[in-house]
Amino acid sequence: MKKTIRRVISLAASISVVSSINIAILSNRAASVLASESKQDSSRSIIFDHSVLKDGSDTKDADIVYFGNLGDDAKTAVPYRVIGYDRTGCVSNDASYRAVVLYSDISLFNSKFNEDPAKKNAYHESTLHNAVKDYTKKGLSEQERSAILLKDLPVSLYTENYGCGGVAGGWPVWDQLMWPLSTGEATGLPSEIRASEDTVLCSPGKPDDPNTVNVPNNLIACIDNSGTEKGRIINDGVDIGNDFNVRLGVSVKFSNIVMLSAVSEGKGKVSGETGSDALKAVEDYDLSGISSWKMTLNDGSRNKFRASLNGDGTVEAGKKLSISYENAKSGANEFVSVMLFDAKAPDRVLYYGRIAQDSVSGTADVTIPSGLYGKYVMKIYSEQYNGEKLTDLASSFVCIDLTVIQPASVLESPVALDGLVYNGKEQDLIIPGCAVNGSMKYRIGEDGTYSENAPKAKNAGEYKVYYKVFGNDGFVDIEEHAIMVTISKAHVMVTPDNVCKMIGNDDPALTATLNGLAEGDNADVISYTISRVAGEDEGIYQINTDGKKDQGNYEVSFGTGAFTIEEGEIIYTISDNMKGSYNIGCKKDLVITVKRNVNDHKTFENYKGSTIDGKEVTKEQGTAQKGSLILTLKSSYLDTLSEGKHQIKVSFSDGEALATINVGKVKGKSKSLPKTGDVSRDNTPLATMLIVSSIAGVAVVVMTAKKRHE
Repeated sequence: MKKTIRRVISLAASISVVSSINIAILSNRAASVLASESKQDSSRSIIFDHSVLKDGSDTKDADIVYFGNLGDDAKTAVPYRVIGYDRTGCVSNDASYRAVVLYSDISLFNSKFNEDPAKKNAYHESTLHNAVKDYTKKGLSEQERSAILLKDLPVSLYTENYGCGGVAGGWPVWDQLMWPLSTGEATGLPSEIRASEDTVLCSPGKPDDPNTVNVPNNLIACIDNSGTEKGRIINDGVDIGNDFNVRLGVSVKFSNIVMLSAVSEGKGKVSGETGSDALKAVEDYDLSGISSWKMTLNDGSRNKFRASLNGDGTVEAGKKLSISYENAKSGANEFVSVMLFDAKAPDRVLYYGRIAQDSVSGTADVTIPSGLYGKYVMKIYSEQYNGEKLTDLASSFVCIDLTVIQPASVLESPVALDGLVYNGKEQDLIIPGCAVNGSMKYRIGEDGTYSENAPKAKNAGEYKVYYKVFGNDGFVDIEEHAIMVTISKAHVMVTPDNVCKMIGNDDPALTATLNGLAEGDNADVISYTISRVAGEDEGIYQINTDGKKDQGNYEVSFGTGAFTIEEGEIIYTISDNMKGSYNIGCKKDLVITVKRNVNDHKTFENYKGSTIDGKEVTKEQGTAQKGSLILTLKSSYLDTLSEGKHQIKVSFSDGEALATINVGKVKGKSKSLPKTGDVSRDNTPLATMLIVSSIAGVAVVVMTAKKRHE
């Protein structure tokens, strides 16, 4: 508690002490606190404006900057906290220089303050001083050393108020690259920064005799974290022979800082694989907490680097540019890198990438990201990229002005219509597409002319529909594309018309019906042949059609039909050997012959039987034989008939024949059956060769006619 009270009193007392160092500590500390209250919320993960380091500097929220390495472990970068910026903070710089002041957040090495007791606590050429100089040779690169603002360390005497602002001993130390903080500088730090690790300071401890305050002793001030009060300054000092952790301060000149890259979020994450597609967007970076950065420093040895654009500076977004370069550096960690900026904000990097590696001179492509449009600046440089935390080196930038043009784009591609079939009319081939920043146009085939109207076609076939977006002002056309669209052939069926003729007649003309013709087309568009199977007998003969299957806009199928030959009206005629009369007792059989007008051979086949006066003629009474039909009525049967007229009916399956016979007892010459046309004395036909179609015969004819028309 006493230590705490003494520190507060000493800080208050320092206001009245004529000490420029203490006044600077308080005024700059207040400025830092004020700055931390207005710390930015976000930035970019790669930035050229290193003023972000000022926000929160010399506070518990001071940013971390990686600088140098551990010396004996060159691959491990060292984190530093920002404790001063542009002559503000706990450590002010010479007014003629502008720099950021850093304080290592870890111990860089271990050392006694002075191994020679005779040198007491004098910092000049002490063990610690020589160890610091040795570290700067091992832990810093040549370019890092060149970027440091040298520090003068004046001699200061011990003060009770923690205000000692210089080194112990009787000799000042000039032009130091790095230094242990003085008690006064350490006092101005927030305890959170002091508490990160114990360390020795360069200011003297309390002398045993107040009267010998200006005489070197064996005590040196330090920061201690062993007790409950973390980051406690032991102003009274500890023995110089102890082994101390060593944390150092360093000032890096603004003029040597090219850019800052956020650890984990910066260059390592942003850049893609080295090559033409390496250019990637630089993302926003959250600054609300303690940010971690690595530096890229200017390297004067690279300033012979040259680069030029192979082209006129106008490029389509998404396309490649060709870059020629020379005088780059060789090595596994040596690259040709590119950054892209909006011309209106040349310090705000939009894209970063490494396009060539371990190549002194040559040509490399870089793809301009899609979506860009307008004026941009490309900065090309030789870069030594050393990973996530170690300091990078860069040449001066070669700046190239670019005009990025953007292609019009397809919002929706046209779609080929499916299922199109020839119908005799023009049909749409596609569902039209739509474009952004341009108009979509179409053409059919290689020789077609582009039009905004969706393409149409009439005839069957396969169509190659090209489409292209023509850009509006400021937008370029997109490349041509094509889709295939098919209009299928329509199907036509050639079906013969069924026809019929009577036996003996000439063949009627054969015709066919065409089903499936499109509107506007007639039968002349289809060629075909038509014929029937040969034959003239009664029956059904096949009608055939034939021709090419593919005919113009049609796919043709060929059917069959029926050609029917019919007998027509059936007429049976009767004649006899007695001319229509019979005399009882004449002992002569009556022979009747029946003929058929067509297919007479069927007369006997179709014979069913005979009747006289409705009574069936039996086999004993009469016989039937082939020869057309020869019906013999026996005289023994005829003699049983009464005198007078008797009706004879001869029946067939398809008709019948009727005749009348006169039976009598006439003396002398017998009378014959009357001929057709003969009449009796009273003008009544006596015996007619009747030609009659039975009801059944008529029925057959009618049924045949009906079938022919179905």
